[in-house]
Amino acid sequence: MASFPGRPSFLGLSPFSKIKKMKRLVSTLLFVLTGLSAAQTPSLVFNHVTVIDATGSPPQPDMTVVIAGNRITALDKTGEATIPKNAQVVDAAGKFLIPGLWDMHTHVQDGFPGAGEEKSLSPFFKLYLANGVTGIRDMGGRHLDWFVRMRQEVADGKRLGPRLVTAGQALDGPHATDSIKLPLSDTTMARQVVREQKQRGADFVKIYERLPREVYFVVADECKKQGIPFAGHVPVGLSAAEASEAGQSSIEHLGGGRIREACYLFEMENVASPAADPDPQLTAKLQEVLASFWNGTHHAELLTPTLNAWLESEAGQSILKTVAAEQGELLSFTFRKQTLTDGGRVIHCKAVFEKKTRFYKFPIAEDGKIDWIGDEPDLYSKVKAAELFARFKTNGTWLCPTLTALRAFHRADPNVMNDPRLKYVSPWLQMMMHPQNDSRYKNWTALDFEWAKQIYQLDSTLIRKMKDAGVEFLAGTDSILDFCFPGFSLHDELALLVETGLTPMEALQAATCNPAKFLNMADSLGTVEKGKIADLVLLEANPLDDIHNTQKIAAVVRNGRLFSQAELQKLLAEVETAASKK
Repeated sequence: MASFPGRPSFLGLSPFSKIKKMKRLVSTLLFVLTGLSAAQTPSLVFNHVTVIDATGSPPQPDMTVVIAGNRITALDKTGEATIPKNAQVVDAAGKFLIPGLWDMHTHVQDGFPGAGEEKSLSPFFKLYLANGVTGIRDMGGRHLDWFVRMRQEVADGKRLGPRLVTAGQALDGPHATDSIKLPLSDTTMARQVVREQKQRGADFVKIYERLPREVYFVVADECKKQGIPFAGHVPVGLSAAEASEAGQSSIEHLGGGRIREACYLFEMENVASPAADPDPQLTAKLQEVLASFWNGTHHAELLTPTLNAWLESEAGQSILKTVAAEQGELLSFTFRKQTLTDGGRVIHCKAVFEKKTRFYKFPIAEDGKIDWIGDEPDLYSKVKAAELFARFKTNGTWLCPTLTALRAFHRADPNVMNDPRLKYVSPWLQMMMHPQNDSRYKNWTALDFEWAKQIYQLDSTLIRKMKDAGVEFLAGTDSILDFCFPGFSLHDELALLVETGLTPMEALQAATCNPAKFLNMADSLGTVEKGKIADLVLLEANPLDDIHNTQKIAAVVRNGRLFSQAELQKLLAEVETAASKK
């Protein structure tokens, strides 16, 4: 049974509903909230510190913050607070105190071969703490039972680490690609899997993108019945709006393109009698071309160089096959029209599948490169985007963009192998991180990489628009996947959120108070306020002046325990040593 503090109330159930005796429930809850190690330490005091409480209020200069046990017991102007006897006093003049950070999309369990071995994986916990990340949401891995045990040991103070929230194996379609994912094609089995994951201690159910449409809705229904949330990808057979309506608590990676589809690129067929094909000869050629790739073969003649490069790539062929598996066979592909805009052209086509119909638009510039940004005024539908964003807000659907992972994937830059942070991961993981070893890029051309970069730019522009519409965001990285480092990459994510147009405060909130709200733990965590649990980060410079200042860490407080800069450096050194021995 998880507890951190208490199993998070976002499950919709009492965290100790199976405990029969009230006395045991009360004593267990008090133990978790107080923490033995914190209770046995003297009071901790920060003097002359500037408090950035993450509520959106202005910084509070020259404050004294008193911590007793694991709680903030006083927060007053320096000179007005009572300093407890024998307290450990830290002179924090010129420094800034923020809430502990959360990484809301991690994969701790899959860092090394033989995942589940404590000696291989627990060093990641130290990387998070050394970077001021005092809580993580793990988005699924091979060993739920191992992670549940780690969660309990961390909560009990037996193991050093951040607060832990976890899913079990991600629920995927019948052709799941690895052991992180659980293949599902049967609705009866889907209900059983949801019940089993909850029984084994999962905090939520993770959805992956090849989960069949009918199975997805059964999973959603069973999650509601079991009182356990579900989150993750938007399956290819669904729209982002449908996932939101079904009650998916968070959408990762900007929906894997499903949000972009709703705002820019795809339209559902709504007319009973579509317009006649203006060029049957071209349509026949398109049908022949796509049918050849549908079957995994190659066709020499294609409409454009960019479309050709995409269809020749492993990613393009994989997408076609995935769409075929999830939506049915391609029945027809019809050329509709082309639009010329400022020297570029947009090819409009209609694909009819066994189960769905969609319009496809390919914006092509004169040089043959995809031109998403240049044609944005013609492609972006403010009305449809507003409808989707309003739906997210109404349904309480959170977005976890994982820009760090998206940028890494779209760049696939071999220069990343010069990153000094590689010393904290094993040689095996370094090998797995190298773009040249990633099969997704095997057949990519220069046009593919250019296209991918522009897609990233297009996706990232949606974040500010969603924020303005009231959509809430969570900061997550997808570490250790796609060249994301535990702990370190959370700071990269905050900087990327600011690049998209969020303010430094909004980015900071995505890693502090927003996760607390999402997990229904805002009464205890997420802000620097009296009565809250002391998960804190002391910074050398103001992150509201420059979000990169979150990396200038002077100290970390985890559940009331102070980690000095020297102790944080010691944690990093221990991980570096452990990684070098793998």
